[in-house]
Amino acid sequence: MAAVDFGACDVALALHACGAATDHALQQAQRTRAAFVVSPCCIGKLGAAGGQGDPPQLSTPAVPSTLAAGEQQAAAVAPQPLSYPRSRWLRQGLASLPDFLLLAQAGDISHAGAHSHSQLARLAKTSIELDRAQHMAEAGYLTALTSCVLQQLHPFKSDVIVGVPAEGVEEGSS
Repeated sequence: MAAVDFGACDVALALHACGAATDHALQQAQRTRAAFVVSPCCIGKLGAAGGQGDPPQLSTPAVPSTLAAGEQQAAAVAPQPLSYPRSRWLRQGLASLPDFLLLAQAGDISHAGAHSHSQLARLAKTSIELDRAQHMAEAGYLTALTSCVLQQLHPFKSDVIVGVPAEGVEEGSS
């Protein structure tokens, strides 16, 4: 999947975003300082060559991390290659890109009841989604990782990451 710059937007929305599609949607939101709602899906092939993502990299993303409120100059920034882990938090916790890819593979399970390690898989998937949320927090967003209402139907594909640029939130508002 190639990253496409769709230009300025107010909200980036990605539902059932497989592989790196979630990261591309978050990158688009960051580029334009838009709010976002993403519902990640499969993560097992994140960054794998020939998979749904870009070739894997272990580096700091080159996307600007701060912009003044209201500025749209970020929309002119070309999409950057994705790097994994996305956040400083997880980069400090994992020794290498292969470790990240193993974590992603461990979290890519859709058959909760039939798998002997479903709790471990759920923790691995949550770690990947927290990495994405933390990456956006590091870029100046207020973020939350939550679940869909009917998570019992698809417990491993019910995550939702939401965020708003911190500069757009008024102090004292709820």
